[in-house]
Amino acid sequence: MADTIATLEINDQGIRLNHPEETRVSPAYALFEGQWLTLGEDAQSQFRLRPLASNNQFWNQLSLEPLANASALIKHPADLVYHQLRALFDGLGSNNLLIVLPGYFSDEQLSLLLGICQSLQQQVCGLVDAALVGSSAMADGRYLHLDMHLHQSVLSSIDIHDRQASKVHSALIAGCGRAQLNDAWVRAISDEFIRQTRFNPRHVAEHEQTLYNQLDEWQRALLAGETKLTVADYSITTGFATLQQASRRFLEPLLEAISEQSGRRLLLSHQAAALQSLDKRFAGGQLLGADTVSEQCQHLLPQLVVDDPDEGVAFAEHLILPAHHATPAAEKHAPATHVLLGNSAYAITELWLDAEQPGASSQPPADSLCRLERHQDRTLLSHSSPDCTLNGEPAVAGTELQAGDRLANAQLEYRLIQVH
Repeated sequence: MADTIATLEINDQGIRLNHPEETRVSPAYALFEGQWLTLGEDAQSQFRLRPLASNNQFWNQLSLEPLANASALIKHPADLVYHQLRALFDGLGSNNLLIVLPGYFSDEQLSLLLGICQSLQQQVCGLVDAALVGSSAMADGRYLHLDMHLHQSVLSSIDIHDRQASKVHSALIAGCGRAQLNDAWVRAISDEFIRQTRFNPRHVAEHEQTLYNQLDEWQRALLAGETKLTVADYSITTGFATLQQASRRFLEPLLEAISEQSGRRLLLSHQAAALQSLDKRFAGGQLLGADTVSEQCQHLLPQLVVDDPDEGVAFAEHLILPAHHATPAAEKHAPATHVLLGNSAYAITELWLDAEQPGASSQPPADSLCRLERHQDRTLLSHSSPDCTLNGEPAVAGTELQAGDRLANAQLEYRLIQVH
């Protein structure tokens, strides 16, 4: 038996290895030709430059089916999965491995993954569903867990009753992944360049790659208001409404699926954080922290792993949970960073919210609803008016605020989000 237990979280936005020595994350992008192979962030940053040598679907298409662009080194998706995992485990030796699986994985894909781990001298000692363990820090209730992958999203219904958590159902929403959202944003920004400058940045691969490489930074900037964006020697000025409008068609199947589960509280994995700024129905959901799954795996480890993997590995379908505390791990690690107002988001340092009309400022207005303060990794409600409510209850000064919280009075409502 290996001496350590590592946790492997399978989400192709970033395959995450939580090892006692360190945490490693690698997005599922690959470039390959002949004996040459580049993976992870390096491949992602060059992905549009070599389209005939690229692949970012090898996890959701994990199989032994031949690739159309197979090379001397890479014949099928399983080869890419093997090489990505080998790179993640490099230098960490053999481990007992707990795998956190996405809701879309088939039995055939799981069998291939187990074989790949075995070939890398990693002993799989436990399997658990990502939505189930991700929701396990919550209080008793009925939840809808949304996890966004590169090419699809998974909506899972989770019930927690008498401190026992069970997954009731999972629905796969194909074509609603981060790659498709990024494509929609790039098209919209390109259209703005054409409209304002007649320059099309998608006509040259290097310029198109610049668009994709800048997306995360531009999203954060646009949330704060109109921003100047530059590609090559051309610049435009646009606002966050450009991204919101471009996202509408992408969001339709997600919102329709969520509306069918209206009696459940929405939970968003940290990989779905970008959705919170796009629609108020996502902003009202509870954003789970990036460390929620790994921390819950550690808390629940005895029921997730077996002592002797040679006798077989069980897939955890139900979890017995400890008593719920007032500040669960799921909420503790998703502090609010911004207040969302229409098409803009205001960063919280010391921020006053107006009680009469939608507005946020570093200076107190004539009639203030409340004051928010950011201290390192915590956001606090430092002052509140008598009619201020937090999530429908009277607001109490000193309360720690989380992404998804709502501050309101009879006339206005402000939603808090987290921007990475």
